[in-house]
Amino acid sequence: MSASPLDLNVSNNAEIKGLPDFLVHQLKDILWTEKFLRRQMSEIRSYVTSARLRMGIENHMKEIDKQIWRLEEVFLVINEPVQMQPNVGLKALVQDAMKTIKATKLGSMVRDVCIINCLQKVEHYEIASYGTLKTLAIVLGHPQAADLLEQTLNEEKNADAIFSTIAEVFINEQAAGE
Repeated sequence: MSASPLDLNVSNNAEIKGLPDFLVHQLKDILWTEKFLRRQMSEIRSYVTSARLRMGIENHMKEIDKQIWRLEEVFLVINEPVQMQPNVGLKALVQDAMKTIKATKLGSMVRDVCIINCLQKVEHYEIASYGTLKTLAIVLGHPQAADLLEQTLNEEKNADAIFSTIAEVFINEQAAGE
């Protein structure tokens, strides 16, 4: 049985003895999350009805690639090995959302509403994570890491706003009429 790309460089849960350990723990979590989401976004994109939403997802997928690179840079800046730690809760959230998406009618705007709901739940998790990580990096004296994390935090906030706009201006009204 071959290993999944997400199984590589996965660390065991180490004891968290202080704030520096917590920072590293959360970095491992968000790196795994980004790699998992990048793969899931490709599948989610295949269920999209709206060209606007598809374009929004494709643009965010490109951002995720940059975000993964930045996270790997953060590990280097704080002098820690690049590792991941599975996020079981986020994986379950996405799997549950995929069940709901698949239960909707193919080609419907209701399906796109479900997709946006899933994407925004994930974006909100990431916004909370990156906000905390940025603050911890500042407190622990890692200004370069904080700057990298802030760039990603801003991208996540922007992605959330874009998905909201797509829903509010276009998809929700059409879904209501189906």
